[in-house]
Amino acid sequence: MKSLRSLFIPFAALALFFVHCAVGCLAAGSYYVFNAMATIMPTAPLALAAENSLGTLYGTHIIQRALELVFTKFPRLGLFSFGFRDLDGKVAGMNLGQTAKSRLHSISSIGNFGDAAQAFSQTDVDVTLRNFRQIYHAFTPAEINSTELPLIDAAAMPMAIGLASGMTRNIAGLVCRAKFKQTVNSKAPYLAVASGWDYDNTILPMQEYANERGMPEFGRYFLVNSAVNSALLGDELIVAEKNNPANLQAIQQGRLPQVSGFEFDVFPSLPNTDGNLIGFAGVPGALGYVARPPRDPRQVMPNVNVPFVYNFVQDKLTGFTVMVQQWIDTDLKAHTRLIWLDGLAVGDSRNLIRLVNGAIPGAANTIVGLTAINPGYGYRDAAGDYTAPTVTISGGGGANGAATAAISTKGAVTGLTIGNAGSGYTSEPTVALAVSGGKADGEAEVVPSIAGLY
Repeated sequence: MKSLRSLFIPFAALALFFVHCAVGCLAAGSYYVFNAMATIMPTAPLALAAENSLGTLYGTHIIQRALELVFTKFPRLGLFSFGFRDLDGKVAGMNLGQTAKSRLHSISSIGNFGDAAQAFSQTDVDVTLRNFRQIYHAFTPAEINSTELPLIDAAAMPMAIGLASGMTRNIAGLVCRAKFKQTVNSKAPYLAVASGWDYDNTILPMQEYANERGMPEFGRYFLVNSAVNSALLGDELIVAEKNNPANLQAIQQGRLPQVSGFEFDVFPSLPNTDGNLIGFAGVPGALGYVARPPRDPRQVMPNVNVPFVYNFVQDKLTGFTVMVQQWIDTDLKAHTRLIWLDGLAVGDSRNLIRLVNGAIPGAANTIVGLTAINPGYGYRDAAGDYTAPTVTISGGGGANGAATAAISTKGAVTGLTIGNAGSGYTSEPTVALAVSGGKADGEAEVVPSIAGLY
């Protein structure tokens, strides 16, 4: 059997490099990627390495190999606001249920010489770390002995894609009426276009809505599903000029150019919490994602050996940090797991506009959907056993709504089943989850969808 140390090439470093590349930057209508790599964290408060009876987590820099691979798989990640560091620039391990911050900055405007000075404003959006995430793979002895290729290295790319796509999907899942329903300057938070999407009925009205609602012009994006993307690609006003390099790229690669100040991207599996969402336009400050690594186990039990080798791996540019665990069990399976805590939150709800194909479908004023946009973690009863929480629905102008929740083996909410759709709801009711006499390490957040609303 080949050396297990050689198998434990830090796929985490490569994976986080790809995620870093996916985050990228939006500039001049193109996506630019900084040449920075994921590294083992060198400074406090998180430790460089943890030694125990299994040895030390080994790793080498594999940037040369990473640069040869595709590094712009998920440019849409650069469209959202991230908070991976504390306000002092450090990255510290945190607990589930703690609150971290994502900082949003105001956009400066140009004035005339002699005008009064503008106030530089920044907003710290509190985000609760509700969710305990992981990416986990175990190699069997047969896999280890069936190839000369470094398996951890080979797994890095799909794990990076899984991490980036999962983050994007979770963030976009926040886009629903319950979170974005504020009318600004007489402009609704949604644009309804049932079909036949084109420059005149979709892009120009969206630009008007964005302007009237005061959405900053810098960094505007427009994410659409596959049907809308295909329709817009067929609009000659957008892509017909073959002598325009951007439009030529649209024709050759099926990628929309920048149009009316929006950077476009297609999201084939666009999360559809309400059942009527086909796209959304916004700026980075509208949606927030905060993540931190879990606390070092030695902070809790400093004199006890843990049954795995572990370390913290960080992307230098963004500060996104995960704990990496590695161990070999008694049947010689080699395990590698990335774990981190995260939370999702709305930043400035004025700066996002939903594109919908009509009202939320279903019998009007009834509850037709319940979505755990933050699934939480660790719901337990008084005895400490993992237990599904009781669902309580109140408010919204209606009555009789009822539902039950299902949980994972570790107490995260995996789904909700509507037992009674209720009636008379004119706005979203409050949905609360709790275990009588028990607790949750991270509380879930559930949003309802009410039929007939936009």
